[in-house]
Amino acid sequence: MNLERFSHYIQIISGVVLIVGIVLVVIELRQSKALAQAQLASDSWRVVIDRMIAQMGEDTPAAMAKACNNLPLTDEEKVTLASRFQLQLAAIGRDQEVSRIAGFDDTQYRLIGSQFLPIFTTETGRRWWQSQRELYYRIAPTVAPIGDSILESMPTPDCGLSALDSHGSRKD
Repeated sequence: MNLERFSHYIQIISGVVLIVGIVLVVIELRQSKALAQAQLASDSWRVVIDRMIAQMGEDTPAAMAKACNNLPLTDEEKVTLASRFQLQLAAIGRDQEVSRIAGFDDTQYRLIGSQFLPIFTTETGRRWWQSQRELYYRIAPTVAPIGDSILESMPTPDCGLSALDSHGSRKD
Protein backbone atom coordinates (compact mmCIF):
# COMPACT_ATOMS: atom_id res chain seq x y z
CA MET A 1 0.00 0.00 0.00
CA ASN A 2 2.86 2.32 0.84
CA LEU A 3 4.41 1.79 -2.61
CA GLU A 4 1.09 2.66 -4.27
CA ARG A 5 0.87 5.88 -2.34
CA PHE A 6 4.46 6.78 -3.17
CA SER A 7 3.78 6.07 -6.85
CA HIS A 8 0.69 8.28 -6.73
CA TYR A 9 2.69 11.20 -5.22
CA ILE A 10 5.40 10.78 -7.84
CA GLN A 11 2.77 10.99 -10.60
CA ILE A 12 1.32 14.18 -9.11
CA ILE A 13 4.78 15.76 -8.77
CA SER A 14 5.66 14.71 -12.33
CA GLY A 15 2.45 16.30 -13.62
CA VAL A 16 3.16 19.57 -11.81
CA VAL A 17 6.75 19.63 -13.11
CA LEU A 18 5.47 18.97 -16.64
CA ILE A 19 2.98 21.86 -16.43
CA VAL A 20 5.65 24.23 -15.06
CA GLY A 21 7.96 23.15 -17.89
CA ILE A 22 5.30 23.85 -20.51
CA VAL A 23 4.63 27.31 -19.02
CA LEU A 24 8.36 28.11 -19.12
CA VAL A 25 8.60 27.01 -22.75
CA VAL A 26 5.64 29.24 -23.68
CA ILE A 27 7.28 32.22 -21.93
CA GLU A 28 10.56 31.55 -23.72
CA LEU A 29 8.79 31.35 -27.09
CA ARG A 30 7.08 34.70 -26.49
CA GLN A 31 10.39 36.33 -25.58
CA SER A 32 12.08 34.85 -28.62
CA LYS A 33 9.28 36.11 -30.85
CA ALA A 34 9.54 39.64 -29.42
CA LEU A 35 13.31 39.70 -29.85
CA ALA A 36 13.04 38.39 -33.43
CA GLN A 37 10.48 41.11 -34.24
CA ALA A 38 12.75 43.74 -32.68
CA GLN A 39 15.67 42.49 -34.77
CA LEU A 40 13.57 42.65 -37.96
CA ALA A 41 12.47 46.19 -37.09
CA SER A 42 16.06 47.19 -36.38
CA ASP A 43 17.21 45.71 -39.70
CA SER A 44 14.48 47.61 -41.55
CA TRP A 45 15.49 50.85 -39.90
CA ARG A 46 19.14 50.10 -40.65
CA VAL A 47 18.33 50.08 -44.38
CA VAL A 48 16.66 53.48 -44.06
CA ILE A 49 19.56 54.88 -42.04
CA ASP A 50 22.13 53.52 -44.51
CA ARG A 51 20.29 55.25 -47.36
CA MET A 52 20.30 58.52 -45.42
CA ILE A 53 24.02 58.22 -44.71
CA ALA A 54 24.70 57.63 -48.40
CA GLN A 55 22.55 60.63 -49.31
CA MET A 56 24.42 62.89 -46.87
CA GLY A 57 27.65 62.60 -48.78
CA GLU A 58 31.08 63.30 -47.38
CA ASP A 59 30.84 67.05 -46.73
CA THR A 60 28.54 67.01 -43.71
CA PRO A 61 31.11 68.54 -41.31
CA ALA A 62 31.89 71.35 -43.77
CA ALA A 63 28.18 72.08 -44.30
CA MET A 64 27.59 72.04 -40.54
CA ALA A 65 30.51 74.43 -40.01
CA LYS A 66 29.06 76.83 -42.57
CA ALA A 67 25.65 76.61 -40.89
CA CYS A 68 27.25 77.28 -37.48
CA ASN A 69 28.88 80.41 -38.87
CA ASN A 70 25.67 81.53 -40.59
CA LEU A 71 27.34 81.41 -44.01
CA PRO A 72 25.20 80.92 -47.12
CA LEU A 73 24.65 77.25 -47.98
CA THR A 74 24.56 75.76 -51.45
CA ASP A 75 21.56 73.63 -52.42
CA GLU A 76 23.77 70.55 -52.08
CA GLU A 77 24.75 71.54 -48.54
CA LYS A 78 21.11 72.15 -47.64
CA VAL A 79 20.26 68.63 -48.84
CA THR A 80 23.24 67.25 -46.91
CA LEU A 81 22.12 68.91 -43.68
CA ALA A 82 18.46 67.95 -44.18
CA SER A 83 19.59 64.33 -44.58
CA ARG A 84 21.69 64.65 -41.45
CA PHE A 85 18.74 66.00 -39.48
CA GLN A 86 16.45 63.24 -40.80
CA LEU A 87 19.08 60.71 -39.78
CA GLN A 88 19.01 62.03 -36.21
CA LEU A 89 15.24 61.58 -36.02
CA ALA A 90 15.37 58.16 -37.73
CA ALA A 91 17.77 56.98 -35.03
CA ILE A 92 15.30 58.04 -32.35
CA GLY A 93 12.44 56.30 -34.18
CA ARG A 94 14.43 53.10 -34.52
CA ASP A 95 15.37 53.06 -30.85
CA GLN A 96 11.77 53.62 -29.79
CA GLU A 97 10.31 50.99 -32.10
CA VAL A 98 12.84 48.32 -31.17
CA SER A 99 12.38 49.07 -27.47
CA ARG A 100 8.60 48.90 -27.78
CA ILE A 101 8.64 45.60 -29.65
CA ALA A 102 11.21 43.99 -27.39
CA GLY A 103 9.46 45.25 -24.26
CA PHE A 104 12.45 47.20 -22.95
CA ASP A 105 11.92 49.90 -20.35
CA ASP A 106 11.98 53.61 -21.17
CA THR A 107 15.19 54.60 -19.36
CA GLN A 108 17.10 55.29 -22.60
CA TYR A 109 14.60 57.99 -23.60
CA ARG A 110 16.32 60.49 -21.31
CA LEU A 111 19.04 60.65 -23.97
CA ILE A 112 16.67 61.64 -26.80
CA GLY A 113 17.49 65.30 -26.26
CA SER A 114 21.09 64.74 -27.30
CA GLN A 115 19.81 63.44 -30.65
CA PHE A 116 18.15 66.82 -31.29
CA LEU A 117 21.26 68.90 -30.54
CA PRO A 118 22.77 68.71 -34.05
CA ILE A 119 19.47 70.00 -35.41
CA PHE A 120 18.89 72.86 -33.00
CA THR A 121 22.45 74.14 -32.68
CA THR A 122 22.12 76.08 -35.96
CA GLU A 123 19.53 78.45 -37.31
CA THR A 124 19.44 76.24 -40.45
CA GLY A 125 18.44 73.25 -38.32
CA ARG A 126 15.80 75.22 -36.49
CA ARG A 127 14.25 76.38 -39.76
CA TRP A 128 14.35 72.77 -41.03
CA TRP A 129 12.54 71.58 -37.87
CA GLN A 130 9.88 74.28 -38.24
CA SER A 131 9.28 73.18 -41.84
CA GLN A 132 9.11 69.49 -40.87
CA ARG A 133 7.56 69.46 -37.41
CA GLU A 134 3.95 68.89 -38.53
CA LEU A 135 5.11 65.85 -40.50
CA TYR A 136 6.94 64.51 -37.45
CA TYR A 137 3.88 65.07 -35.27
CA ARG A 138 2.06 62.68 -37.62
CA ILE A 139 4.78 60.06 -38.09
CA ALA A 140 6.51 60.27 -34.68
CA PRO A 141 3.97 61.65 -32.20
CA THR A 142 6.03 60.64 -29.16
CA VAL A 143 9.22 62.25 -30.47
CA ALA A 144 8.01 65.55 -31.94
CA PRO A 145 6.86 67.12 -28.63
CA ILE A 146 10.28 66.38 -27.16
CA GLY A 147 11.86 68.27 -30.03
CA ASP A 148 9.61 71.27 -29.44
CA SER A 149 10.37 71.21 -25.72
CA ILE A 150 14.12 71.12 -26.33
CA LEU A 151 13.88 73.90 -28.90
CA GLU A 152 12.01 76.08 -26.38
CA SER A 153 14.70 75.44 -23.77
CA MET A 154 17.45 76.60 -26.19
CA PRO A 155 16.64 80.26 -26.78
CA THR A 156 19.49 80.80 -29.24
CA PRO A 157 21.46 78.50 -31.53
CA ASP A 158 24.74 77.36 -29.98
CA CYS A 159 27.05 75.26 -32.13
CA GLY A 160 29.15 74.51 -29.07
CA LEU A 161 26.33 72.29 -27.83
CA SER A 162 26.88 69.83 -30.68
CA ALA A 163 30.25 69.09 -29.08
CA LEU A 164 28.52 67.59 -26.03
CA ASP A 165 28.34 63.87 -25.43
CA SER A 166 25.13 62.08 -24.46
CA HIS A 167 25.68 62.98 -20.78
CA GLY A 168 26.01 66.72 -21.43
CA SER A 169 29.80 66.85 -21.01
CA ARG A 170 32.10 68.47 -23.54
CA LYS A 171 33.86 66.14 -25.98
CA ASP A 172 37.48 67.30 -25.96
